[in-house]
Amino acid sequence: MTATFQHSHINRMPLGDVPNTILGLIVGNPQVDFVYRHVFNERMFEFDTRPIKATLGDVPLSEPEVIEYLRREISDSLAQIYNL
Repeated sequence: MTATFQHSHINRMPLGDVPNTILGLIVGNPQVDFVYRHVFNERMFEFDTRPIKATLGDVPLSEPEVIEYLRREISDSLAQIYNL
């Protein structure tokens, strides 16, 4: 599924807490591969669970250390594209 929203469109809802939303989807649906792309002013952040799952092997994405790593990675990457 692909959803695209123009940032300035009047019907675009606020995105809210993107890192925790992505984490909830990933941890709650370990059988699903997720690819998230976030574009802002021609800068892009892409997050793909497939290489992470391959690296972790049998370690579940729900492990607390994995969740914290993913949260930091997503938050830091989004902050970089917004220059925060």
